[in-house]
Amino acid sequence: MRHNRYDVVVLGGGVSGLVSSFDLARRGYGVCLLENYTTAGGNHISRSMSGYTFDIGAIFFWDDNPLFTMFPKIRPLCVPVDYTIQRINPGGLVTTYPYSIKDEFLSMSAMEMGRSVAHLLYAKYRYRRQNSAEDYINYYLGSFLARKSGIDKYVERFYGLHSSKISYEFAHKRMNWIGANAGLRERLKRATLPKSRRPKPFAASCIARPRSGFGEMYHLAVETLSDMGVESTFDAGVERIRRSNGHYVVETRGSTIQCDRVLSTFPLKITGALLGFEDATPPASTQMLTLFCSFEGSRNFDTTILYNFHAKGAWKRLTMHSDYYGRSDGREYFSVEVTCIGSVPAEGQAFADFAESVRSVGLFSGALDLLGSLVTDFAYPVYAIGSEASRDHYMDRIRSAGIDLVGRQGLFDYIPASDIAARKALEETGRTYGAGPPS
Repeated sequence: MRHNRYDVVVLGGGVSGLVSSFDLARRGYGVCLLENYTTAGGNHISRSMSGYTFDIGAIFFWDDNPLFTMFPKIRPLCVPVDYTIQRINPGGLVTTYPYSIKDEFLSMSAMEMGRSVAHLLYAKYRYRRQNSAEDYINYYLGSFLARKSGIDKYVERFYGLHSSKISYEFAHKRMNWIGANAGLRERLKRATLPKSRRPKPFAASCIARPRSGFGEMYHLAVETLSDMGVESTFDAGVERIRRSNGHYVVETRGSTIQCDRVLSTFPLKITGALLGFEDATPPASTQMLTLFCSFEGSRNFDTTILYNFHAKGAWKRLTMHSDYYGRSDGREYFSVEVTCIGSVPAEGQAFADFAESVRSVGLFSGALDLLGSLVTDFAYPVYAIGSEASRDHYMDRIRSAGIDLVGRQGLFDYIPASDIAARKALEETGRTYGAGPPS
C-alpha cells in the first residue's frame, strides 16, 4: 500500500537511481522511486520489431558489475558477448581501434613518417598549455596523425562539436584513452615489449541484456527493491518539487508525496524545471538518433562494434546485435548511432547517408534495410569551452534548494559505463546518507 511520506524520494529509474534506492533502503531509509518513463533502466532502451531486437547503442556489461551483486536475479538472464571492436579509418580500412601502427604509421612513406614525427615533436612544445580537446589530441598525436588516424573526425561525431570547441576539462577527464592508447610513443612502446611483459587482457566476461529486452532485466531489479520496502512508480508524471513546513513536497500527475530529502538522477534541465527555475539556462545535452537496420549479404567485417573514423557519414558507431542474439530469418541486424546538436535529421535521410558511407568503403554488400529509428534526448552532455561556469552555477542553485544530485544526468557527467555509474552512485549515497536516517 502506497504511503505519502518518505525519508527520501529518488527521481529516476536508470542505473544510478536503482543503485541509489538500493543503497538507501539497506541503510534503513524509507524510499520512494519515481520515474517518468514507463519502465526502469533510464536510457538503457531496447526495441523489438519483426523478430529483431535492438538497443539504442552499444550497451554492454561486465560480470563484475556491482549491479549483479545488488540485483542477483539479473545475471542469469544475460547473454554472453564476444566483445570485439574496430574502426573504419580515413583510408576506408577496417582496422584496430583507436589506432593502428601497421595501417597508419608503418604504411606511410618516409616523407610522411618524417612529417608525422616532426608534427608530434612540435606539438609537445606547441600544446604544453592545453585549452581544448583539439589541443589535447594534438599533444599526444601531432596534428598530422590526428587527421590521418581520423580521431579528429570521430571526436566531432561523438560529442557533436569540433574538438577545438570542446573544453580541455572534459578531454582530460574523459578522453584519456587517447593518451593511453593512441599516442604514437605508447603504441611503439607496446609493440616492442616482449609478450610476457605486455598488459594482460581484462579478465571479466562481457555480457548483454536478455534477448527479450531491458524491460525484463530491470523489472527484476525493481522486484528486489520492492522486497526491500522501496515503493516505485513508473510513468509517474513528476510535475513539481517545493518546500513546505521544513519538508519537500513532490507533486506528480496522480499524487502528492512528502519527504525529508530528494535525490535526483533526472537531467539537470528537468530537475531545474521541477524547482521552477525559469530565469537560468540549463547546460546543453546532445540528442541521439538510432537507426535500426537489417541486412542480408556480405558485410565484409567481423567485429561486433564498428566506429566511424572515415570522412564520410554522420554516424559514429554501429553495433551488430545479431552477433550475440542470433540472426532472424537468416538476416543480420544492428543499430547505428548519430549524435545530434540542434535539429535531428529525418530517419530516411540519415539512413541514406549511412548506406552511402559504408558502401563507399566496400561494406554491407547486399540487401540493407531500415526498419525504424528512435530519438533519445539527453544522450551526452555538451562540454563546450566557456560553458563550465554557467553549468556549475546551475548545479549550485539546485543543490542550494537542498536537492542531492547523482548519476550521469544528475551530475552532468559523461559516465561511459554502467559499472562506473553504479560505483559512483554508491560513493555519492555513502557520502551523503552514510549516517542513516534520523532515529
